[in-house]
Amino acid sequence: MSLTLPKILSTRWSTKTQSTEALQLEFSNGARREFFRVHPAGHGSVLVVAVQDNQVLLTREYACGFHRYELGLPRGHIDDGESPVEAANRELQEEAGFAARELTLLRTLSLVPTYMSHQIHVVLAQDLYESQLPGD
Repeated sequence: MSLTLPKILSTRWSTKTQSTEALQLEFSNGARREFFRVHPAGHGSVLVVAVQDNQVLLTREYACGFHRYELGLPRGHIDDGESPVEAANRELQEEAGFAARELTLLRTLSLVPTYMSHQIHVVLAQDLYESQLPGD
């Protein structure tokens, strides 16, 4: 199946969804460096490892950082009032058309802790069944 790439109409940088912190550091050897950390707004994200019959469910989505379609695990932001497990089940329904009867928070991690305060909650989803929510 061939997917048509979206056309990029314009680009801009926004600070509404994140803030950047500049840190002046001095290490024990006297070396001084400036580091920048990004603090995304919100409550973090979830990454869903959905497993059924020894197979992992992947989604195909447009990845604007690469300007191509990529396979990946369902994922998304945690909305106000949601736990990571609730967000994982919602994202699974929005992105893949499945829900899970069994959800387990495996680990919370940061992909780039030196530069980002953003946390990603990895959730294992098992005992899947068809259930779809409108995607965002």
